[in-house]
Amino acid sequence: MQLPPPISEVIDYHFKLIPASTNISAKNDEFLQKHAQSPLHVHAALKVRQLLDSSKQAQNEKDLLATLDLPSISLDEACAGLSLLDEWNSDRKSKDAYIDSVQKQWPEAEAFQKD
Repeated sequence: MQLPPPISEVIDYHFKLIPASTNISAKNDEFLQKHAQSPLHVHAALKVRQLLDSSKQAQNEKDLLATLDLPSISLDEACAGLSLLDEWNSDRKSKDAYIDSVQKQWPEAEAFQKD
């Protein structure tokens, strides 16, 4: 089955955005370095890194914890980080370290009260 030309053109255009020869991990690391001061960009890069290589989970958790030191981080972004730890099935120790760090900045935040 051949696709109609307009559809084929759109597909071809989007699949050429990232050439097949691109090292996705290196591209993601480049993105992470470029956007290292943006908590949500860091979250996105860490999420991709985790998908590409789950053996880097400890480093991802460490890097996620470091986002809490970014001057621009908001409570909503901190909540998003905790959701990533849940998504990654992080252990209680990692979650507690994250929660402890958040509680120092936002001690009244109900989302970060330990079970």
